[in-house]
Amino acid sequence: MTALHHIALRAVDFDAAVRFYREAFGYGAPRVWSYPPYVEKAAFLPAPDGSWLEIFANGEAASREEPTEGLVHFALHVDDVDTSFEGALAAGATAIAPPSSFSVDGDPGWDVRLAFVQGPCGERIEIYNTTIEP
Repeated sequence: MTALHHIALRAVDFDAAVRFYREAFGYGAPRVWSYPPYVEKAAFLPAPDGSWLEIFANGEAASREEPTEGLVHFALHVDDVDTSFEGALAAGATAIAPPSSFSVDGDPGWDVRLAFVQGPCGERIEIYNTTIEP
């Protein structure tokens, strides 16, 4: 099964962005996390429908060739990251990062397996599997 898991944004003002999406659209309390040295500060905000909005603090983007603000990527939750990664490549995607597993520091932390590809329109797609719940 494939489903949209989250949309990721990079914010110039992290706290203002979190506040905006909570107040304007009713997202839940942020699950703040980090993954040094790649991500110093980010948050997942849960939506009532079970999807997530991910907000990155500005700063790390330049070293990873990502936008400095706005849309960073969208993530598709899949049952098997490795099979979906290979399927995306076979369909014409370009590999950005092969499948990997790690634990994310958060309150509480969680385990994740993911990969990144570039789609046919130049979009970054995160192929994602986790047990994180709102």
